[in-house]
Order: sequence, then C-alpha cells, then structure tokens
Amino acid sequence: MSRVHTTLAASAAALLASPAFAEAPEASLDPYGRFNLSLQHEELGDAGAVHLASNASRVGLRGSTEVAPGVRAVYQLELEVFVDDGDDGDDDEFKQRNSYLGVEGPWGRLRAGHFDTPLKTAQLKVDRFNDLKTADLKGLLAGEVRADNILEYRSPEHAGVQAQIAIIPGEDAAADNGAADQVSGAIHWRGETLSAAAAIDQDVDGWDIVRLALQQRFGSVQLGAIWQDASNDSGVDEDGLLLSIAYRIGNTTLNVGWGQSDQRISGGELLAIGVDHNLGNTTRLYAFVADMDADNPAEQQRVAGVGLAQSF
Repeated sequence: MSRVHTTLAASAAALLASPAFAEAPEASLDPYGRFNLSLQHEELGDAGAVHLASNASRVGLRGSTEVAPGVRAVYQLELEVFVDDGDDGDDDEFKQRNSYLGVEGPWGRLRAGHFDTPLKTAQLKVDRFNDLKTADLKGLLAGEVRADNILEYRSPEHAGVQAQIAIIPGEDAAADNGAADQVSGAIHWRGETLSAAAAIDQDVDGWDIVRLALQQRFGSVQLGAIWQDASNDSGVDEDGLLLSIAYRIGNTTLNVGWGQSDQRISGGELLAIGVDHNLGNTTRLYAFVADMDADNPAEQQRVAGVGLAQSF
C-alpha cells in the first residue's frame, strides 16, 4: 500500500473512532397503528344492508433524529388500510393519511407533506364518534380536510396557548400558482378542565370557514361544542353546530352527539348515541346508532353497529 493510501486509511479510521462519530445521534423509527372493525346495518334512503366497516384503520411509522443541539428532524408516514376487504373499492390497498417531514426546536415546529389542516385539528375531542360512518362530524360540517402539499408552522406552547398557520400552494400554472393560494390557521388554549380553539380556512378546498370549539370537563362528564360558519364558490353560506356529551363510569363511557347544518346536506340534522367500554389500555369495545335527517328523503342515513378497536 502506498504512503498516501496508508495515510488516508489511518485518517479515516481515526475520524470514525472520534467522539463526534461515536456519539452521533441515531434516528428513531417507531411503528404504530389502529385497527377498527365494526359490523353495522347501514341505510341510505329506503335501501339498507349489513356491512363490515374498517373505519379508517391505519398503520404508520414515525420518528425523529437530532440534527443540532435542541433541534430535531421529525418524520411520519401513515397509511389507511382496509381490514375488511383489502381495498377502498377502487382497487387501492393503501390510502395516504398524515405524512410529513419537518424540523422542530424551542422555536416550534415546521413541517411539510400531506396532513390535517389547522382548522380540522380545531375540533378538539368534541366529535365522540370520529371515523364512524354517518356519526362522524365530517358528514355534517365542512372543513374536515387532509390537505396535499401543505406547509405548516406550529408555535411552542406558552401558558396553554399554541398557534398553527399553514399555506397550500395551488400548483396550477394557469391559475392558482402562488405559495399561499389556500390558508388555514388555528389558535388553541388548553386549561386543566377547559379547552378552546378558534380557526379559519381561506379557500381551502373551495371553502372559507370560521370555526369555534369549546370543551369542558366536570368530573366524569365532558361537554363539547363546535360552531362554524362556512361559504363556498357554489353559493353555499351556512352556519353549523355540533354538541356532545360524554359520561364516564369506570371503564365505560356513554356518548351522545347532536348537530345541525346545511353545509354538507340540505336540512342536515345528526343524532348519534353510543357506548364505549375499555377492555384494556389499547382495546375498546363499542356500540352506536346514528341518524342523519335531510330535506331529501333519498339522502337520509341511519347506521347501527358494534365494533372493536385495537391500538398499537
């Protein structure tokens, strides 16, 4: 071996053995997920059938790695899986959910990818029937958007207050070609028993929305409310309201939700009643019934089901 090669090899070995390399932070990568299956009878208008529903079951990987003192790169890949029949009805075996790459530090978090808008996250835990057909608030209120090509900044939390602002480029050279063709923002306040949020969307999926949410806990009882005003390019300009109550008795929680809005369905009025029973820290057995009234009888929906949810 030549003297040059010997010197290079020795230098490389010394560098790899140095404390900077020996103490280099490792990137974490943790799997997680939730399977949520229910057997339910679904009616739309006068037609009905029994279905096995997968209810937004998902698997994911997330992690972080230190890139500078106090600063971490953060990343997540989440996919919806269809535990009931293997695809979404369009032969797609997976559907992308909240996925992103970003950095976070004492100054907050900056991330980009495909994930829920700040307005969507401003629903708090008011929706007691999240991911369940007909009972989920997305069938009643506009604004439940998981956006493509979204860039979001989230502030640190100070005195319970945290802010989010996101921009979404239109990526249309002929029309919407700016960096902030769509904008979503929210402010959250979290207290010991009371939480509140205010949010706006500007032209997100064609909607302009103002949302206010409130959640209050009194011992074993939790009350929640969402009010929002929404308008779109099609001439819809309606407000909407969702109220909920949860009463916990040991490992069992009774849930009731009621809402009214014309944003999604003309004459939409939702009533949902259910019970959850925790079989363990990660396993939940539940039953629910939901009724969505509408001006058009063909749009009226009714669902009753029992299910099991397993998180991991």
